[in-house]
Amino acid sequence: MSRVLILGSSYISRSVVSYLSQFQAVDITIASNQLDQAKEIASKYSRTEAVELSIQNELNLSQLVGKHDLVISLLPFRIHLPVAKSCIQNRVNMLTASYLSPEMKALHQQAVDADITVFNEIGFDPGIDHMLAMQCFDEARSKGGKVRRV
Repeated sequence: MSRVLILGSSYISRSVVSYLSQFQAVDITIASNQLDQAKEIASKYSRTEAVELSIQNELNLSQLVGKHDLVISLLPFRIHLPVAKSCIQNRVNMLTASYLSPEMKALHQQAVDADITVFNEIGFDPGIDHMLAMQCFDEARSKGGKVRRV
């Protein structure tokens, strides 16, 4: 069983949870400072839980990160740095939807040394939106549909 931690309970979090929940071998945790929002998302999917988290609480962040195999940070870009440092410390892979900042780039060697991947810029354009589009195409094809270039 793989454990995925999603940081943030925004609109895109719903799409990511919807996609990941299709895989029986994935347990999902949604961590947010807006617990009601995270619970509302989690309530719609099996193997999904919501927890309250303040990124400023580094100990709680580190403990939560350490319980997972992958962190998907859908938080504002300025908050990724402490998340990435926690992922490096706990040797947990990380994806973000944000562009690669100089501060995040400076962590590259630490991530390599920890034998993890910190993958930035898998955001909406291009990134997660393309993966979700491919999911739609695959579903249409599986039902006998055809996808044409226009």
